[in-house]
Amino acid sequence: MESEALTRMVHIIIPVHNRCEFTVACLRSLEAQSYRNLKVVVIDDGSTDHTAEVLAQRFPYVAVLRGSGDLWWTGATALGVEYVLERCSDDDYILTLNNDTIVGSDYIENLLRVARDEGGHVVLGSVAVDIRNCDTIVDGGPHLNWLTAKGGSYNVGRSLREVVDEGLTATQPTFLPGRGTLIPVKCIRAVGNFDAKRLPQYAADYEFSTRAARAGCHLVMSYEAPVFSHVEATGVSTARGRLPWSAFLGMYFSRRSPACLLYRWRFALMAAPRALAPVFLALDTLRVIGGGLRDQMRGNK
Repeated sequence: MESEALTRMVHIIIPVHNRCEFTVACLRSLEAQSYRNLKVVVIDDGSTDHTAEVLAQRFPYVAVLRGSGDLWWTGATALGVEYVLERCSDDDYILTLNNDTIVGSDYIENLLRVARDEGGHVVLGSVAVDIRNCDTIVDGGPHLNWLTAKGGSYNVGRSLREVVDEGLTATQPTFLPGRGTLIPVKCIRAVGNFDAKRLPQYAADYEFSTRAARAGCHLVMSYEAPVFSHVEATGVSTARGRLPWSAFLGMYFSRRSPACLLYRWRFALMAAPRALAPVFLALDTLRVIGGGLRDQMRGNK
């Protein structure tokens, strides 16, 4: 490798709860990486589908941490971060990755190259594409206007190949998701771990990247290092069609739902600019309830 940035250890943290077949596919894609200076940590949070046995038999080099099933995404990720911080160098990187993704063989090499080109003081996300065709963008970089509570994700629904052919290799998002995000260890030591207590499942990745940005880290979503995601396997929402009414009402109170009002309110108070937090909280609440009701009535997909 031509640069010190491209020789550092990358510690990959993968939270897991069941879905063993996803975990196996994810780990196999990591085994094929051209960049070899890697350590993988899987946090098995109470899986009941023989995940532990499969990991021990097929991937004995993977460090496995155990939970009882109540860690959720943030608690599992934070536990992995704590484990790594006790064993790593300040010049290392941590890569958070979901088990319902796979990556190309040059994925980590490309991430490190982009991080080097950005100057190193960067938190680097990965464009997410639909694993069913490995080309349709499902998250090209979350963006948000704190004043109007309007937001979205860049280039959703577009072809990744076409976007890159047009010359776009990265976006500058407001936040970064935890699904394939490269974080310098120095950044985590400076801003702290993911907040498992207040945001146990959704929005903790966004809140962490907000803290990182405020501490001077540059947020970048790379289009040169995609993750291929099982988009149908995540969360409870009306985004993919009408729900039973009990499930629709429950999504505003369920930890499994990105529409859960309690955690959206907490996120608003933690992440929004202080002067705009009350306005953002009110408008975001109206939008998430109104938008969910609209999709529920229309049965949109």
